[in-house]
Amino acid sequence: WWQNRGRYSGPGFWSVNLSLQVAGLILIALRGMIPDWISIVLGNSLVLTGLVLNYIGLERFLGKPGTQVPNYVLLLAFALALALLTYVRPDFDLRSLVVATAMLVVSVQSVWLLWVRVEAGQRRLTFLTGLVFFAFCLLNLTRMAAYFVAPPAGNNYMNAGVFHALLLIGYQLLIMALAYGLVLMVNRRLIVDLSANQEKFVKAFHAAPYAMVFSDLSDGTIFDSNEAFNRITGYERVEVIGKKTVDLHLWEHDEDRSAIINRLAKDGSVQGYEMRYRKKSGELGVGDFYAETVSIEGRLSMLSCLADISLRKQAELALQESEARYRALVDRSPEAIGVHRHGKLIYVNPAAVRMFAAKSAQELMDKPVLELIHTDYRAMALARIQSQIETGVDAPMVEEKFIRLDGTVMDGETQGTTINYDGAAAILVAVRDNTERNRALDEMRRYSAELERFNRIMVGRELDMIALKQQVNALSNQLGQPAPF
Repeated sequence: WWQNRGRYSGPGFWSVNLSLQVAGLILIALRGMIPDWISIVLGNSLVLTGLVLNYIGLERFLGKPGTQVPNYVLLLAFALALALLTYVRPDFDLRSLVVATAMLVVSVQSVWLLWVRVEAGQRRLTFLTGLVFFAFCLLNLTRMAAYFVAPPAGNNYMNAGVFHALLLIGYQLLIMALAYGLVLMVNRRLIVDLSANQEKFVKAFHAAPYAMVFSDLSDGTIFDSNEAFNRITGYERVEVIGKKTVDLHLWEHDEDRSAIINRLAKDGSVQGYEMRYRKKSGELGVGDFYAETVSIEGRLSMLSCLADISLRKQAELALQESEARYRALVDRSPEAIGVHRHGKLIYVNPAAVRMFAAKSAQELMDKPVLELIHTDYRAMALARIQSQIETGVDAPMVEEKFIRLDGTVMDGETQGTTINYDGAAAILVAVRDNTERNRALDEMRRYSAELERFNRIMVGRELDMIALKQQVNALSNQLGQPAPF
């Protein structure tokens, strides 16, 4: 139990059982020198209680827990029956029958558990221990049969005869056999678990997608590597076994290994140490390095695990370059560009700072985006934003009025786009200042209207001149004069 207390549940109950067996037998052996209630009632109750606890330990050890209420009732009824047959109606033979019956009940439960209830794969472990309990059953059945066929033994336990002495010796031999049986059962399970764990480890070791190596902690001599290590580094397994990592030039710099050893000595493990390693071809790769110290056959070793992140680093670099180009375009854009989430600005470009008359970008940060929209347009803007959040569909380009921080009104053309910003959904808004354009359009419309009115006036005057000429010609004809026009 002490060696396996952290590994298996159950052996502690067996230790208590054997302790109670010893205590109970000592009390029974002191019959006549101590009160009968201690020697008979308590002594036999301790023996039966030990068997029940042993059964509970077996259930826990085998992962087959069950209800113990019937056994608790059995213990209570057993103690009351012994007390009755000791003080009210003393009867040694009937008392022996009660003891044998109670022990038979617990022994049968143990046999059923060890031979029937356990899975088929566990029965090789439990067969011998079950055989011991089967012998207990036979011993108790013999003791019960003696009640009906053997002559009465009287009430003196120590002079009960050869038969009862042989039963007691047989019981002691079975107790010793039980102790050995339990030890063998635990040892066999340890062997099975060790074999299973070893098989699982070997499969996991070689199937792992990360490069894994066992090496001597002192000089870095490799004594095992997995398939991922061979694939990532380009070395065959036979090329690295027995070689030192420094001689193979696996480290970019030899002092890198010394740094790892120092971290192991300080922290006990290395977690997520980014390092560069060298492949067989001489090409350098980048990996996340993990290491633990392990003892293998008394040899202090290091289990190293390397996750190749070369492609990820290249992707990260490409992404950073892409983001830098995109940010440069956004920062140089003449249009105001902002990003808002939950209705508040979380990014603005320099053009937005100038366009909205802010002193700095920080002045616009965390500002509710609706406050920058004219009150006449806020309801429509809010509905547009909510629809974009719910559907993920980009908002169409619209014209609306904005309010700068200095209170002036600006005409703008805006469009919203759903993006992922800093790992979460947000809305990017681009605003073009159309104030001057609209002012110019208004001027053009006004000039066009004036020109139209002027044209109408001129056309009217021309029509008046034509009518006047016609009148003069008519008057000249009446006077008999030639028409001047």
